[in-house]
Amino acid sequence: MLTRLFTEGIGVAGRHFAEILAATTLGNVIGAFVTGIWLFEAIGTVSTLKLLIAITAVAIALVLFGIQRPFKHMRGAAAGLSAVAVLAALAIPGDYYKRFSVDGFQISSVVEGKNGVVSVVPTDRFFTLAAMFRTESGLAMTRFPVEGENYEAWRVNMAEAMALDPGFRPKRILVIGLGHAYGIRAMLDFPFVEEVVVVEISDEIADVVKQTSFAEIGTIFDDPRVTLVLADGRRYVQKALGRNDRFDLIQVRINEPWRAGASNLFTVEFFASLERLLNPGGYVAVRAMASHVVTGLQMFDTAFWVSDHVHVYFTNATPNLDDAAAAPEIAGAFGAPIPGQSGQKPEVLHVVELSLDDFADSRINTDDWPILEYSILDKAARASDRQLLANRPLELLEVPVN
Repeated sequence: MLTRLFTEGIGVAGRHFAEILAATTLGNVIGAFVTGIWLFEAIGTVSTLKLLIAITAVAIALVLFGIQRPFKHMRGAAAGLSAVAVLAALAIPGDYYKRFSVDGFQISSVVEGKNGVVSVVPTDRFFTLAAMFRTESGLAMTRFPVEGENYEAWRVNMAEAMALDPGFRPKRILVIGLGHAYGIRAMLDFPFVEEVVVVEISDEIADVVKQTSFAEIGTIFDDPRVTLVLADGRRYVQKALGRNDRFDLIQVRINEPWRAGASNLFTVEFFASLERLLNPGGYVAVRAMASHVVTGLQMFDTAFWVSDHVHVYFTNATPNLDDAAAAPEIAGAFGAPIPGQSGQKPEVLHVVELSLDDFADSRINTDDWPILEYSILDKAARASDRQLLANRPLELLEVPVN
């Protein structure tokens, strides 16, 4: 259509078409990079939308002046449409994102960047939501939970692995996904931890956690033992393998792996990379889900789960559960009450040793068949540990912790 608007004779139609095609291709490529990398972060998505509409209106004006006969009668209609677009852009409110709510709570502020728009949503509980694309993508703890606000402490979960395997004392830890950052803060209490590398794909989520977490959590961002890397988790692992880097403990803190893009952190191929990234005797901890278990056991000899708790642990070390004990350097994690729950840490751990035979009906997540991204293929992948693992006829081993 543009070629016809600018062309009076068939003799120059080919040249005009080539010019228009080249200009639109170049504009699309430049626009995609400038918009995503610079404009969104510099002026926000709403202002970017208004700017792009204004640029489009100017482009339409230039086209109007270049229209050749017999299409000059179209100038009026095109000018009218351009004016409507400009008025629509001006009508978009600057606080557009704040006019929504998440889970019944009102949005207080918005953080925008290259990865998207994060709505900051204070709640009446112990955390602030960080919602990207209207769904929860992270949270920041604004205080410790009190009794009745159910919360399972990451500190205790990780101490369980150290009790079940008394020889396991991780010095270098890799955490993929910043989460609420409490687990990272808790790890720094252990005297043997020398370095914690935290990989977070979204700097917007990291900004929210930094800005809204209460003071004790915020100390992790200044602790010399913590390195925050803003990058894709899988890409970081690939580069770390290229550097011959190694870790004693790796935790993948992605609680909703069925989201597009997160599934690749739970495939057989990625578990293979994590196995290569571990020091001998190391552990990988992931969310307790059947699809994770059946996929991880393709690469690891052993998987165990402390019943009713958050994580499944994979290792090739095969700990002797008869030797389980809470040594002095981790005893504090067992003696302290779990935030939001009454009572002390139990003296007996109910441990479930997992095998592939227990999950014959669960499918493996691979790079070329990512079942977690397509929940309609495997709805069980969405189930939590209690809904899925606890309903299996698995043998519980009572492991005393002295």
